[in-house]
Amino acid sequence: MSKLIKSNALSGKTIVAFGDSLTNFCGNSYASHIAEDLGVTVINAGVGGNNTYHARERFESDVLAHKPDLVIIGFGGNDQAVRRDDRKSIVPIDEYRANLYYFLQSIRDQGGDVVFITVTPTMPERYTPWEYNIHYIYEDGKVLDRYCNVVRDLAREFGCGLVDIHREYDLIKLDDYMLGDGMHPSDLGRRFIADLVGEYLLAKYDGVNCAEIIVNCVDERGKVLQSDKLVGAIGANIAVTSPEIEGRTALCEVTNATFGEQKTVAVLYK
Repeated sequence: MSKLIKSNALSGKTIVAFGDSLTNFCGNSYASHIAEDLGVTVINAGVGGNNTYHARERFESDVLAHKPDLVIIGFGGNDQAVRRDDRKSIVPIDEYRANLYYFLQSIRDQGGDVVFITVTPTMPERYTPWEYNIHYIYEDGKVLDRYCNVVRDLAREFGCGLVDIHREYDLIKLDDYMLGDGMHPSDLGRRFIADLVGEYLLAKYDGVNCAEIIVNCVDERGKVLQSDKLVGAIGANIAVTSPEIEGRTALCEVTNATFGEQKTVAVLYK
Protein backbone atom coordinates (compact mmCIF):
# COMPACT_ATOMS: atom_id res chain seq x y z
CA MET A 1 0.00 0.00 0.00
CA SER A 2 1.28 3.47 -0.81
CA LYS A 3 1.96 5.98 1.95
CA LEU A 4 -0.56 8.76 2.37
CA ILE A 5 0.44 12.40 2.35
CA LYS A 6 0.89 14.43 5.53
CA SER A 7 -2.11 16.30 6.86
CA ASN A 8 -1.80 20.01 7.48
CA ALA A 9 -5.28 20.49 8.90
CA LEU A 10 -4.88 17.78 11.57
CA SER A 11 -1.29 18.62 12.53
CA GLY A 12 -1.13 19.34 16.24
CA LYS A 13 -4.70 18.16 16.82
CA THR A 14 -5.65 15.60 19.46
CA ILE A 15 -7.06 12.47 17.79
CA VAL A 16 -8.40 9.47 19.69
CA ALA A 17 -9.19 6.07 18.16
CA PHE A 18 -11.88 4.59 20.42
CA GLY A 19 -12.91 1.00 19.92
CA ASP A 20 -12.45 -2.71 20.53
CA SER A 21 -9.88 -5.17 19.14
CA LEU A 22 -10.36 -3.74 15.65
CA THR A 23 -8.74 -0.57 17.03
CA ASN A 24 -6.41 -2.06 19.64
CA PHE A 25 -3.66 -4.22 18.04
CA CYS A 26 -0.96 -2.27 19.89
CA GLY A 27 2.14 -1.62 17.81
CA ASN A 28 0.52 -2.53 14.50
CA SER A 29 -2.92 -0.98 14.64
CA TYR A 30 -4.71 0.99 11.94
CA ALA A 31 -4.33 3.96 14.32
CA SER A 32 -0.53 3.68 14.37
CA HIS A 33 -0.44 3.47 10.56
CA ILE A 34 -2.57 6.62 10.29
CA ALA A 35 -0.33 8.47 12.73
CA GLU A 36 2.76 7.63 10.64
CA ASP A 37 1.11 8.22 7.27
CA LEU A 38 -0.49 11.58 8.08
CA GLY A 39 2.16 12.85 10.47
CA VAL A 40 -0.29 13.18 13.35
CA THR A 41 -0.61 11.86 16.90
CA VAL A 42 -3.34 9.28 17.44
CA ILE A 43 -4.15 8.08 20.97
CA ASN A 44 -5.14 4.41 20.75
CA ALA A 45 -8.08 3.85 23.12
CA GLY A 46 -8.97 0.43 21.78
CA VAL A 47 -9.55 -2.49 24.16
CA GLY A 48 -10.03 -6.00 22.85
CA GLY A 49 -13.33 -7.66 23.73
CA ASN A 50 -15.05 -4.37 24.54
CA ASN A 51 -18.63 -3.58 23.68
CA THR A 52 -20.32 -0.20 24.14
CA TYR A 53 -21.29 -1.04 27.75
CA HIS A 54 -17.58 -1.39 28.55
CA ALA A 55 -16.84 1.69 26.48
CA ARG A 56 -19.24 3.87 28.48
CA GLU A 57 -17.45 2.88 31.69
CA ARG A 58 -14.10 4.17 30.40
CA PHE A 59 -15.32 6.93 28.10
CA GLU A 60 -14.56 9.82 30.46
CA SER A 61 -11.00 8.71 31.24
CA ASP A 62 -10.02 7.27 27.86
CA VAL A 63 -11.63 9.84 25.58
CA LEU A 64 -13.11 13.00 27.10
CA ALA A 65 -10.18 13.55 29.45
CA HIS A 66 -7.97 14.12 26.40
CA LYS A 67 -10.27 16.91 25.16
CA PRO A 68 -9.99 15.48 21.63
CA ASP A 69 -10.43 17.46 18.44
CA LEU A 70 -11.42 14.26 16.64
CA VAL A 71 -12.55 10.81 17.77
CA ILE A 72 -12.69 7.77 15.48
CA ILE A 73 -15.30 5.39 16.93
CA GLY A 74 -15.45 1.70 16.03
CA PHE A 75 -17.65 -0.67 18.05
CA GLY A 76 -20.20 -3.30 17.13
CA GLY A 77 -18.71 -6.75 16.71
CA ASN A 78 -18.90 -7.56 20.43
CA ASP A 79 -22.21 -5.72 20.86
CA GLN A 80 -24.08 -7.74 18.24
CA ALA A 81 -22.63 -11.12 19.24
CA VAL A 82 -25.39 -13.56 20.23
CA ARG A 83 -25.37 -15.55 23.49
CA ARG A 84 -26.00 -19.27 23.34
CA ASP A 85 -28.39 -19.37 26.30
CA ASP A 86 -31.01 -16.88 25.06
CA ARG A 87 -30.02 -16.25 21.42
CA LYS A 88 -29.94 -12.50 22.09
CA SER A 89 -27.23 -9.95 21.33
CA ILE A 90 -25.00 -8.95 24.25
CA VAL A 91 -25.97 -5.28 23.79
CA PRO A 92 -29.52 -4.86 22.43
CA ILE A 93 -29.55 -2.84 19.25
CA ASP A 94 -31.51 0.08 20.71
CA GLU A 95 -29.04 0.35 23.60
CA TYR A 96 -26.14 0.08 21.16
CA ARG A 97 -27.54 3.05 19.25
CA ALA A 98 -28.11 4.98 22.48
CA ASN A 99 -24.51 4.37 23.57
CA LEU A 100 -23.08 5.55 20.24
CA TYR A 101 -25.33 8.60 20.33
CA TYR A 102 -24.11 9.37 23.86
CA PHE A 103 -20.49 9.26 22.68
CA LEU A 104 -21.32 11.46 19.70
CA GLN A 105 -23.14 14.14 21.66
CA SER A 106 -20.61 14.20 24.50
CA ILE A 107 -17.70 14.66 22.10
CA ARG A 108 -19.54 17.38 20.20
CA ASP A 109 -20.42 19.13 23.46
CA GLN A 110 -16.66 19.42 24.06
CA GLY A 111 -16.16 20.83 20.56
CA GLY A 112 -14.78 17.67 18.94
CA ASP A 113 -15.65 15.91 15.68
CA VAL A 114 -16.66 12.27 15.27
CA VAL A 115 -15.86 9.75 12.57
CA PHE A 116 -17.62 6.39 12.78
CA ILE A 117 -16.21 3.22 11.26
CA THR A 118 -18.23 0.06 10.68
CA VAL A 119 -16.68 -3.24 11.68
CA THR A 120 -15.19 -5.91 9.46
CA PRO A 121 -17.29 -8.94 8.50
CA THR A 122 -16.41 -12.44 9.72
CA MET A 123 -15.30 -15.32 7.49
CA PRO A 124 -17.61 -18.33 8.11
CA GLU A 125 -15.12 -20.83 6.71
CA ARG A 126 -12.52 -19.84 9.32
CA TYR A 127 -14.78 -19.05 12.23
CA THR A 128 -15.69 -21.56 14.98
CA PRO A 129 -19.21 -20.78 16.23
CA TRP A 130 -20.24 -20.84 19.91
CA GLU A 131 -16.74 -20.61 21.33
CA TYR A 132 -17.18 -19.12 24.82
CA ASN A 133 -20.93 -19.66 24.23
CA ILE A 134 -21.02 -16.69 21.84
CA HIS A 135 -21.83 -16.56 18.11
CA TYR A 136 -20.41 -13.63 16.12
CA ILE A 137 -22.07 -14.34 12.77
CA TYR A 138 -25.52 -15.40 13.87
CA GLU A 139 -28.16 -15.54 11.12
CA ASP A 140 -25.34 -15.70 8.55
CA GLY A 141 -24.16 -12.21 9.50
CA LYS A 142 -27.56 -10.52 9.25
CA VAL A 143 -27.38 -9.43 12.90
CA LEU A 144 -24.03 -7.75 12.26
CA ASP A 145 -25.49 -6.09 9.17
CA ARG A 146 -28.23 -4.53 11.28
CA TYR A 147 -25.72 -3.16 13.77
CA CYS A 148 -23.63 -1.71 10.92
CA ASN A 149 -26.78 0.00 9.67
CA VAL A 150 -27.14 1.73 13.04
CA VAL A 151 -23.69 3.26 12.57
CA ARG A 152 -24.48 4.29 9.00
CA ASP A 153 -27.79 5.77 10.07
CA LEU A 154 -26.28 7.84 12.88
CA ALA A 155 -23.56 9.20 10.59
CA ARG A 156 -26.10 10.21 7.96
CA GLU A 157 -28.61 11.67 10.42
CA PHE A 158 -26.13 13.76 12.39
CA GLY A 159 -23.67 14.63 9.63
CA CYS A 160 -20.75 12.67 11.13
CA GLY A 161 -17.87 11.17 9.26
CA LEU A 162 -18.31 7.58 8.10
CA VAL A 163 -15.74 5.11 6.83
CA ASP A 164 -17.74 2.03 5.89
CA ILE A 165 -15.15 -0.67 6.50
CA HIS A 166 -17.80 -3.40 6.36
CA ARG A 167 -18.92 -2.35 2.88
CA GLU A 168 -15.32 -2.06 1.67
CA TYR A 169 -14.54 -5.57 2.93
CA ASP A 170 -17.58 -6.88 1.06
CA LEU A 171 -15.87 -5.85 -2.19
CA ILE A 172 -12.53 -7.61 -1.70
CA LYS A 173 -11.33 -11.22 -1.48
CA LEU A 174 -10.96 -11.64 2.27
CA ASP A 175 -8.40 -14.46 2.48
CA ASP A 176 -5.28 -12.34 3.00
CA TYR A 177 -7.08 -9.59 4.88
CA MET A 178 -8.25 -11.72 7.83
CA LEU A 179 -6.47 -13.72 10.52
CA GLY A 180 -6.95 -17.45 10.96
CA ASP A 181 -9.79 -16.96 13.45
CA GLY A 182 -11.90 -15.42 10.68
CA MET A 183 -12.80 -12.51 12.95
CA HIS A 184 -9.90 -10.07 13.08
CA PRO A 185 -8.06 -8.24 10.30
CA SER A 186 -4.56 -9.37 9.41
CA ASP A 187 -1.60 -7.02 9.04
CA LEU A 188 -2.71 -6.42 5.47
CA GLY A 189 -6.28 -5.86 6.65
CA ARG A 190 -5.21 -3.27 9.20
CA ARG A 191 -3.12 -1.55 6.55
CA PHE A 192 -6.20 -1.52 4.31
CA ILE A 193 -8.34 0.01 7.08
CA ALA A 194 -5.69 2.64 7.79
CA ASP A 195 -5.65 3.66 4.14
CA LEU A 196 -9.43 3.96 4.04
CA VAL A 197 -9.60 6.03 7.21
CA GLY A 198 -6.58 8.12 6.24
CA GLU A 199 -8.04 8.90 2.83
CA TYR A 200 -11.27 10.00 4.49
CA LEU A 201 -9.43 12.27 6.93
CA LEU A 202 -7.44 13.90 4.12
CA ALA A 203 -10.61 14.38 2.09
CA LYS A 204 -12.64 15.83 4.96
CA TYR A 205 -10.06 18.02 6.66
CA ASP A 206 -7.51 18.80 3.92
CA GLY A 207 -9.82 18.68 0.90
CA VAL A 208 -7.72 16.01 -0.85
CA ASN A 209 -9.80 14.01 -3.35
CA CYS A 210 -12.97 15.04 -1.55
CA ALA A 211 -16.41 14.21 -2.94
CA GLU A 212 -20.00 14.61 -1.79
CA ILE A 213 -23.11 12.51 -2.22
CA ILE A 214 -26.56 14.01 -1.74
CA VAL A 215 -29.09 11.46 -0.52
CA ASN A 216 -32.58 12.42 -1.73
CA CYS A 217 -35.58 10.64 -0.28
CA VAL A 218 -38.31 10.88 -2.93
CA ASP A 219 -41.92 9.79 -3.31
CA GLU A 220 -43.54 8.09 -6.30
CA ARG A 221 -43.90 11.44 -8.08
CA GLY A 222 -40.27 12.38 -7.59
CA LYS A 223 -40.94 14.92 -4.85
CA VAL A 224 -37.99 15.25 -2.46
CA LEU A 225 -39.12 14.47 1.08
CA GLN A 226 -35.74 14.79 2.79
CA SER A 227 -32.11 15.37 1.81
CA ASP A 228 -28.84 14.50 3.54
CA LYS A 229 -25.24 15.12 2.53
CA LEU A 230 -22.39 12.64 2.88
CA VAL A 231 -18.69 13.47 2.48
CA GLY A 232 -15.95 11.02 1.59
CA ALA A 233 -12.82 10.30 -0.41
CA ILE A 234 -13.15 9.68 -4.13
CA GLY A 235 -13.46 5.94 -4.70
CA ALA A 236 -14.68 5.13 -1.18
CA ASN A 237 -17.68 2.79 -0.99
CA ILE A 238 -20.59 3.10 1.42
CA ALA A 239 -23.99 1.61 2.13
CA VAL A 240 -26.50 4.44 2.56
CA THR A 241 -29.33 3.69 4.97
CA SER A 242 -32.89 4.79 4.25
CA PRO A 243 -34.10 7.15 7.01
CA GLU A 244 -37.44 6.74 8.68
CA ILE A 245 -40.02 9.20 7.36
CA GLU A 246 -43.36 9.40 9.12
CA GLY A 247 -46.17 7.95 7.05
CA ARG A 248 -43.78 6.59 4.41
CA THR A 249 -42.14 3.24 3.70
CA ALA A 250 -38.74 2.99 2.03
CA LEU A 251 -38.59 0.47 -0.82
CA CYS A 252 -35.04 -0.56 0.14
CA GLU A 253 -33.13 -0.68 3.42
CA VAL A 254 -29.74 0.40 2.06
CA THR A 255 -28.41 1.76 -1.23
CA ASN A 256 -24.78 1.15 -2.19
CA ALA A 257 -22.84 4.13 -3.50
CA THR A 258 -19.29 5.19 -4.41
CA PHE A 259 -17.91 8.68 -3.87
CA GLY A 260 -16.92 10.29 -7.12
CA GLU A 261 -19.18 8.05 -9.18
CA GLN A 262 -22.53 9.35 -7.95
CA LYS A 263 -23.32 12.91 -6.93
CA THR A 264 -26.82 12.01 -5.83
CA VAL A 265 -28.54 8.88 -4.58
CA ALA A 266 -32.32 8.58 -4.72
CA VAL A 267 -34.17 6.52 -2.13
CA LEU A 268 -37.76 5.79 -3.16
CA TYR A 269 -40.61 5.89 -0.65
CA LYS A 270 -44.26 4.95 -1.00
